[in-house]
Parts: sequence; structure tokens; C-alpha cells
Amino acid sequence: MERRALKKEAKTLLNQHFPFFLLLFLPALIFSWLSAGSNVQSPMYVWTNWDNISGLFSIISGFLLTGAMLTAMDSLRKPIEFTESFKKSFRIFENGQYFIGFICISLLQLMFTVLWMLLFIIPGLIKSISYSQAFYIYRDHLDNNDPIGYLEAITESRKLMNGYKADYFVLYLSFILWGMLVLVTLGIASIWVAPYINLTLANFYNHLSGQAGSAETTDENTVLPNDV
Repeated sequence: MERRALKKEAKTLLNQHFPFFLLLFLPALIFSWLSAGSNVQSPMYVWTNWDNISGLFSIISGFLLTGAMLTAMDSLRKPIEFTESFKKSFRIFENGQYFIGFICISLLQLMFTVLWMLLFIIPGLIKSISYSQAFYIYRDHLDNNDPIGYLEAITESRKLMNGYKADYFVLYLSFILWGMLVLVTLGIASIWVAPYINLTLANFYNHLSGQAGSAETTDENTVLPNDV
């Protein structure tokens, strides 16, 4: 996989259908902002439940982001209807197997990562990257009428990421400047940056799993900057 190509495909699709992807990722962004705002208040109200509220907002954001990622993956695999984006952002709540699977796999990932981190931070980080594709693998098996267990999904993710962990890590690092832009703009830039990053990560999984499709991601009228 070529990092620039992954990012260019994601950027092109995003620019072609920005209103759709904005509304798709907006609910997750809103809860992420609420979580960040609660953290700002937390030091001022040590004896209140601000920390619990922040954690709840963060969990909800994680669910919504994962649901949006499923649609992002589909949009890069095949032509889809770019409609009902706000509804599709709640997609993970519409399928009980997705919902329960995400919870169980996330808990297992957290447990295994923490255990590895007891040895040292670096092994924990490496393992978290190894397990990063587990839920998407689990979802694809469900959609193909070939369900697998939660531990099997984690094992498959570990095998799939073998030889690609460094690529994944570098891909994340390549968004540092975009992250700085989000900070400078007090989060405003995230309405474009967040869909761009997540579409790229979705594209990474599609290519890694051999499911990169024929979605139309080019537009002769779209002028793109070089890889950033």
C-alpha cells in the first residue's frame, strides 16, 4: 500500500461528497467536543461527576465514529447512495450484533493492551496497533454470513497487521500537521480533517483486507494538493 495513494483517494472522495461526510461524522465530533469541554471543567469541580460525564461522551463518540467508519469503508469499496448521512452515523446502533461485538471486542482489546503495557509502553502500543482492525474484520464476517468469535477477530487482526504495523503508525504520524491545524482553529477544522483522516484509515483497511473496490474517487474538476 502506498500512503500517498491512500490519502489521495480519501481526499478526493471527501471533496466530491463533503456535505455527506460532514453530516456522517458530525455526531461523533459533537460528542467528542462535549467530552473535551467536560474535561476543561473537571479541575474546577473536583468533587462532582464531570469526569464521568466526560467519559460517557467519549464512549458515545466512539460508537458513533465506528458506525461512520463502516459507511466510509463501504463508500470506498463500491458506489453507494450518498444520502441519509445523519441516519447512517448511528448505524452501529441499528444492528445488535455490531453493537455487542464492538463492546466485547473493545473490552478485549483494552484488556490485552493493558496487560502488554505492564511489560512496557512500547509492547502495549505495538499490540494496540495489531488489534486495531479486529472489529472491522468481525463486521465483514457477519456481512458475509460467516460469523466469527470476538477472540478470532482479534487473532485475525493480529495476523492481518503482520508486516504492516509500521505502515499504520507512520500513516497516523502523517496527520500531525492536520492535528495542529485543528488545535489552532479550536476544533473548527476538524469538520474536514476528521472525515479525511478516518476515510484514509478506512481505505487502509480496505486495501489491507483486499476489499478495495471500484468506488468512483476521481474527479477531473478536483484539484488536490500534494500529500500532507
